[in-house]
Amino acid sequence: MPDTLTYEPIGTTTLTSSSSAIIFNSFSGYTDLVIVAITAGNTSTMSDIKPIVNNDNTGANYAYNVFSYSHRSGTNSIEEAKSGSYAGFLTDYYGTPTTVLGETFHIIHFFDYASTNHYKQVLAINGAYLPNAGSGTQAAIDYVTSIWENNNAITEIKFWDGGAYFKAGTKVTLFGIKKA
Repeated sequence: MPDTLTYEPIGTTTLTSSSSAIIFNSFSGYTDLVIVAITAGNTSTMSDIKPIVNNDNTGANYAYNVFSYSHRSGTNSIEEAKSGSYAGFLTDYYGTPTTVLGETFHIIHFFDYASTNHYKQVLAINGAYLPNAGSGTQAAIDYVTSIWENNNAITEIKFWDGGAYFKAGTKVTLFGIKKA
């Protein structure tokens, strides 16, 4: 019989009031972790979603690459590559929405998070509908690869939006993947 992957819900947080961060720190026994989130921002400041692991917010310890497609007020845009370092895994770069009508979604996969013999890799797929994004309504999707340049096992994930605060109704679920 072939091996199958099983997604097990570890925890879900649905905000009933504004918050600057959602933290998960009770998980073990899985090969990978996956965050699925629907977020809404609470201020007019656009900010990137940055999962920080093990309370490490040193920008030099993270690297990322982005491929993005967006459509804003009748104009399509493709950015084939952006890269750099950031304080936290960069999982999107168009920010959280600034109105209650706008939402972003995120599927963030942490590969082999418990390993202590290599850097940790993350793949994120994100989408957004932002009705008041700067110069007009924007719809976007991006694919981001990130790396935490540290061999330590990940023991905590802080889902953070850079201080702009998530609105009530933001929902973040952490899943663990076990090999059956």
